[in-house]
Amino acid sequence: MSASVRVFVCDDHPIVRSGLVALLSSGEGIEVVGQAGDGLTAIELCRQLLPDVVLMDLSLPMLNGLDATRRLRQCCPGTHVLILSMHDDGESLRRCRAAGCSGYLVKGVDLDVLLQAVHRVARGEELFGPTAPGCARTDPRLTPREREVLQLIAEGYTNRETGVLLEISPKTVEKHRASLMEKLDAHDTASLTRHAVALGLVQAGGAGRG
Repeated sequence: MSASVRVFVCDDHPIVRSGLVALLSSGEGIEVVGQAGDGLTAIELCRQLLPDVVLMDLSLPMLNGLDATRRLRQCCPGTHVLILSMHDDGESLRRCRAAGCSGYLVKGVDLDVLLQAVHRVARGEELFGPTAPGCARTDPRLTPREREVLQLIAEGYTNRETGVLLEISPKTVEKHRASLMEKLDAHDTASLTRHAVALGLVQAGGAGRG
């Protein structure tokens, strides 16, 4: 008997996440080994758990699904990422594919389709339908780390808190902030937040932790 596919679920809505865990656990040959509600926690846990497949939403706090996918491909090369999003946008699908995900599904697919997709992605297959998600847009001026810092700034984290989350010093965070302001011609946190919204790193009206 072959080993079960070890799956990690990342979605910021607790009810959706619980539902996905229950549905996946009901599938033959699938074991849910962990779950998270934000991109940074997902990366931290996946480093420890090394799942076969991460079922990833795109609109996530602290680190969006697109950037989390890039990080996972670096730190957990044996883990495949299957994007599950409510959005339907071909350009976004291409960005997700470029980030290193192995497949993309729109939320609302039948359970059988989801379970089959998990098994296929675990076997190393690529699974891309004709549609895709509303994931974050790229800006060639920004490095991956600057994107991470920009999202956390827009979400209201201080330099110290951002440093703890990204495992860098507050001084390094301040350097990234200064670089962001120069590259984006931004003069305060509000301006940086507007750029984060424009890039899709946070939602309009949804920035901040409160």
